[in-house]
Amino acid sequence: MTTSQMEPANQPLQGALPLFDFSQSTLPEEFSFSNVEANLRFECLEIKALSKKHFYTSVFIEPQQNWDWSDLGNFCFAFDARALDEHSTQMFINIFDHQGQMHSRCINIAPGKQQSFMVELKGETLHGGACNYASGLRSNPCPWGTKDVYATWMWGALNIDLSAISKIELSIHGSLLDHHLLLSNFRLQSSPAVDPNYLSGIIDRFGQNAQQEHAQKIHSEQELAEVTKAELTELAKGPMLGRSKFGGYLDGPRQQASGYFRTEKIAGKWSLVDPEGYPYFATGLDIIRLANTSTITGIDYDHKLVNQRDDDDVTPRILKKKSRYPEQP
Repeated sequence: MTTSQMEPANQPLQGALPLFDFSQSTLPEEFSFSNVEANLRFECLEIKALSKKHFYTSVFIEPQQNWDWSDLGNFCFAFDARALDEHSTQMFINIFDHQGQMHSRCINIAPGKQQSFMVELKGETLHGGACNYASGLRSNPCPWGTKDVYATWMWGALNIDLSAISKIELSIHGSLLDHHLLLSNFRLQSSPAVDPNYLSGIIDRFGQNAQQEHAQKIHSEQELAEVTKAELTELAKGPMLGRSKFGGYLDGPRQQASGYFRTEKIAGKWSLVDPEGYPYFATGLDIIRLANTSTITGIDYDHKLVNQRDDDDVTPRILKKKSRYPEQP
């Protein structure tokens, strides 16, 4: 199917444009699978991803001729999904053009109820000042009001060549459980008008989620000062009881002291081990780099004001083209 033959140039879709028909007795030939059992059920694609035995499981959708979606107005690739298990499923949606460029997003399919998921492929939020590089968020929230789920941006190219879409991959990886899903209603649909205030009211003045409450949330400067005082008092007591100077667990099964942090399998399970040989557990946020604060805030250092031993000392060369900061007076 070539959508450019069906719609006027850069015009919104009238309703939705179905991509496949699951009412037949056999699967569409565009579909193939890796470590996935698949069949048709209730005019849906029923899949069982064998993730317990396989790190990587995928559904591949490859047209006989590349899809040309370039003449459409602002639109999304969308489909419906329901998890038949009692656990949710994290699924990656990777869309490739003929040059191999990939647009990657991620969704969470909750058990029990059917939801529609949207992957924005053309729209004003994928260009210029409204995109996630400007907001400082890894992925923007949904830019329009809808009950459908806006897929989370992951990596790749925000804007791929829509004149030649060669493959769509729906993958599940890194899971210790099998996943049983019903997928249906694969389609293209017009994107609603963008809400100009969709980035408003996301965080409060303390940098917290403004729309959620939790036990340790700060609501005032007085609360912040009290929490700070309590934390400093606790730190003044010294290292935690039962811990080595590196934070290792003194009562744990001690390993050889190598003088380095390392990993080691203990009783059949991998563990972190401190330089003195004590096992420990570490948890924290992933990929926060002082060398690239635009990942967090959208604003980077003025590197002319940072002392450097050499040109690559603070920010890797590959990141410099993304660095933005207010001009200095």
